[in-house]
Amino acid sequence: MTRTTIESKTKTVTIGFDEPFCVIGERINPTGRKKLAAELEAGDFSTVERDALEQVACGAMVLDVNAGVVYNSNPNPNETEPPLMEAMIRLVQGLVDVPLCIDSSVPGALEAGLAAAEGRPLLNSVTGEEERLELVLPLVKKYNVPVVAISNDDTGISMDPEVRFEVARKIVQRAADFGIPAHDIVVDPLVMPVGALGDAGRQVFTLVRRLRDELGVNTTCGASNISFGLPNRHGINAAFLPMAIGAGMTSAIMNPVRSVEMEAIRAANFLMNHDANGTEWIRFARVLEAVKAGQDFATASAEVAAAGRAGRRRSRAEAPRSGAGRQALRPLAPDPGGPLRPNHTCARGGFVYKAPSFRRLATSAASRGGTRKDGPPMKCAIETGAYMPLYEHVLIARQDLSNAQAEGLVEHFSTVLADNGGSVVGSEYWGVKTMAYKINKNRKGHYAFLRTDAPAAAVQEMERLARLHDDVMRVLTIKVDGHDEGPSVQMQRRDDRGDRPDRGDRGDRPDRGDRGDRGGDRGDRGGDRGGDRGGFRR
Repeated sequence: MTRTTIESKTKTVTIGFDEPFCVIGERINPTGRKKLAAELEAGDFSTVERDALEQVACGAMVLDVNAGVVYNSNPNPNETEPPLMEAMIRLVQGLVDVPLCIDSSVPGALEAGLAAAEGRPLLNSVTGEEERLELVLPLVKKYNVPVVAISNDDTGISMDPEVRFEVARKIVQRAADFGIPAHDIVVDPLVMPVGALGDAGRQVFTLVRRLRDELGVNTTCGASNISFGLPNRHGINAAFLPMAIGAGMTSAIMNPVRSVEMEAIRAANFLMNHDANGTEWIRFARVLEAVKAGQDFATASAEVAAAGRAGRRRSRAEAPRSGAGRQALRPLAPDPGGPLRPNHTCARGGFVYKAPSFRRLATSAASRGGTRKDGPPMKCAIETGAYMPLYEHVLIARQDLSNAQAEGLVEHFSTVLADNGGSVVGSEYWGVKTMAYKINKNRKGHYAFLRTDAPAAAVQEMERLARLHDDVMRVLTIKVDGHDEGPSVQMQRRDDRGDRPDRGDRGDRPDRGDRGDRGGDRGDRGGDRGGDRGGFRR
């Protein structure tokens, strides 16, 4: 599979057919934004800073940076754009950790941006024009970066998709002459406005499939071009993007601050199996909940992201610091030879975190704690930060699910716990059972049982998502002192029913006697009735 790698100093983004759709934020661009252009000419970068932070919060994986300002004091972009591009690249990469896309038609600005950028940025762009190929491809080779290839040449932009495909093929071949591999070429097949060209959408979908199948390259586009000049542009964009993703498009330069387009992309990623267990879709649903409650999309996205980071920090803080790693909680037998310290209480009735370096630990019913025989007093698990509560959960899912779907829910919520610092010690699928009363018109439900070792925040998040899940009818959680070994009582009962003794041959039952004396001849009764009723019925 073709994979195009873009890097910042600390983060790597991969564009590929089996990767999540890559959203390239387009807003740091003064084209058509007179206020931003005036600010940049005056040396004011406040809008650039705000746009960078908002786009990343809303889900941009790469940020496009364009410095194409026509200065009133100096209209020559070859002189003004390179230093401005360098300043903007340094500013943006100091604010966010995502990779950048250096966007300019001025070769000097492209090189200035490449020299200032950390990591491996995406270069935007090269065309099929001979002069442009000779200027840009050497930069791509020199800095070893991927490049966007736009499908127009010296004749301009063709309305014929076959011509645009051949231009893309030409660029890929010329890049190969410079030693640039096809996986570092991201082709823009040029999206036309559907309001002006009725089959513009179908043209793009066909081109994207051919570029994927015949040239093996990744693709991108200016997503908003499809709706240019039309009302309700965001609705058209939101319909176009999943269709393009289904055809094989792997990235787009777009505005990520619009929730309707981002919702469409998140859903498409989930449906294309590029969002394992729907984790990102579920997180995005939390953003939409906040938007419905009155928050703007950017603020809600930032707060949900911050909450996720805080949860991960709490999980790391609660995790053991020992390099040996976390092992299962287990009860330790009392060690009569070890002296005990009174009033030193340890957590959970003698259940402590046992790392490989903990060789012996004394416990007592009255007071827990102790010392190693060959060392100083040991601290119990709650003092070392290694303690996490134990829980048991029962999930009831809708009866119309298949067994595989029901078991898949267990895997899904296990992932939720793991993402928040917990773990599933064991799980059981109890099958379909009849409930004591109907729930949502369901008389039966799939029952699943989990034993977990997790911080409270992870359990709360799992319960919250379970209550929001359409397939889960009920979830019950209890905190326990320890997990029993072996199968649960419910599974033991099922096993016992399977081992019941043979009920014997039912043919040996005693003779119940002659039943012929119960009412005489039944044939006579039928005859009498027939005669009384007559020959026909009304």
